[in-house]
Amino acid sequence: MYSFESINKHRYYLFGIATFWIVMFHSAGVNFASCDALSVLNTGRILEMIRRMGSCGVDIFLLLSGAGLFFSFTKDRNIRAFIKRRLIRILPVSFIVAFVVACLVDYSDARRFLLKITFLEYFFVKDDGLLFWFISAILLLYLLFPLFFKMIEKSKITGTAVIVLVSVVITGCLYIINPELFSRFAMLTARVPAFIAGIIIGTVIQKEQKITKAGSLIMCLIGLVYFICLIALFFSLPGIGELIKFYLYLPLSVFTVFFFTTLRNYISAPFLVSPVEYLGRHSLEVYLVHQSVYNGFYGKISVFDGHPLIYAFAAFTVSFILAVMVKKFAGIIVDKLSKRLSVSKQKI
Repeated sequence: MYSFESINKHRYYLFGIATFWIVMFHSAGVNFASCDALSVLNTGRILEMIRRMGSCGVDIFLLLSGAGLFFSFTKDRNIRAFIKRRLIRILPVSFIVAFVVACLVDYSDARRFLLKITFLEYFFVKDDGLLFWFISAILLLYLLFPLFFKMIEKSKITGTAVIVLVSVVITGCLYIINPELFSRFAMLTARVPAFIAGIIIGTVIQKEQKITKAGSLIMCLIGLVYFICLIALFFSLPGIGELIKFYLYLPLSVFTVFFFTTLRNYISAPFLVSPVEYLGRHSLEVYLVHQSVYNGFYGKISVFDGHPLIYAFAAFTVSFILAVMVKKFAGIIVDKLSKRLSVSKQKI
């Protein structure tokens, strides 16, 4: 039997898979298709297509986040306490990385500096507002989550349909009316369904629903066929629009989560599992650090000239080490702040 509880149980494993896929996507200098050693059976082209589809990892992030928020909120429905817990989880780490990047890039522009460290840059800056767009997006979704939760709790079908329809209409209007705004905000509006899918999966996990081994095998096969069809579609239509691409990634993210949890249930070797889970435990930190490291030093270190894959590996390694350090530093700050707040409350 396949238990949907596996998604919650192995969430760090899934975060690790999604993080690695996103890192591949952000390693724009790598082109597997140009590698002669991978020319057999179009292996290079297939790997390159998988790399380019790596933004689907963000959909997986949002899906898992939606499920996680569902359980957090059902344990304590105090909206203020819920938002506070979420902000403590994401803001210290995000602020540290944004502050360092802002000091290096926008130190001479006070407005840009403030917009970057407050994560408002995504909404107000056209040319460089995408570096921390995910933090801006997830903070907005945190604020909207209680509303989404109540709508879905009242009527799962109607609530889900209304939220998804509104997001689709907003995305479609942006696409038709203002392509420039669409290119910036569609990565948020078109991914709201992935976030909602996570909430729905949370309700399924809560009910402890299971499917047979035969059913889980069929689901994995359907997902594999869908994945192959997507690769074939992107091969035949390389210029496929971003609007269609975003919505095609939603089923892929669901199938990916299902496939890798099913696979994880049969993997027990620590050397295969532990590194992926450890990466997943630092998923947010790696996500924040990697793009800045990769883009910041790309083409500036001569020893890596002509070796994009080696550079990508080096950038990932450095990013991971920095991510671990950032998480520990942020943890120390949070612990100290928590102790001071508790002491202040006792005095009062």
